[in-house]
Amino acid sequence: MRKVSFLILILAGTLFACKKESISPANDSGSISGQTINAVDLPLKATDYISNNFPAESINSVKKINGTSTTYLVTLNSAEQLPFDEVGNFTGTIDGIVDKPTGQGIVLNATAVSFLPSSIGAYISANYTGYSIRSAEILTVCPIDIYGRIEKVYEVFLVERGALPLKVIFKPDGTFLGSSVRVAAIDLPQPILEYLAKNFPGYSIRSMMDRITLANGGYLYNVFIVVGGKQYNILLDESGTALCVK
Repeated sequence: MRKVSFLILILAGTLFACKKESISPANDSGSISGQTINAVDLPLKATDYISNNFPAESINSVKKINGTSTTYLVTLNSAEQLPFDEVGNFTGTIDGIVDKPTGQGIVLNATAVSFLPSSIGAYISANYTGYSIRSAEILTVCPIDIYGRIEKVYEVFLVERGALPLKVIFKPDGTFLGSSVRVAAIDLPQPILEYLAKNFPGYSIRSMMDRITLANGGYLYNVFIVVGGKQYNILLDESGTALCVK
């Protein structure tokens, strides 16, 4: 079995962060007019869709909009915007209500970008050509690193037209730790499926998960399951070893 490296333990902490501090202006949709409502007022169909397809994210704001086929516009903490109709069906388009030249919804402003260490911006520019920064967060990590706690990391959400959005994770000094992309949970390695069946009998799995590519080339899998009405967030390596269960 592969030895869990120091890098894996650091990155595991980032994925089970106990505190997030947003450094992007992702609290609202800027040019969109409408009534801000509570997330609990969303149709159940919409909240179920978000839970299944965006299990690692949280709802930042919800707007109820009149005069378009989109009744509810949900902005996640990742700055992604999800439109739903009046009964909670995901419509898949913004229906022209976001007036942004990039077509990508919220655009991170210069102040927020400047908050990041310059080495992070340089790394992204050099290694993610064509991507732009959508949002960023400071994560205060959980104390799971037995070799010494990393107090905070930067998680930066990148977008590119026609490509899957991804997150890139850095240490405070700008050292690249890894990247994470949202993929279908049906792609889990067999050892992980065996772990889940053994330790969580009767579980159901959320539709999407986070697949993390480490700087050393290894992979981690951040999966979300439900057992008896309770959701679990489990980070595992390729061998099916659970690094953190929450």
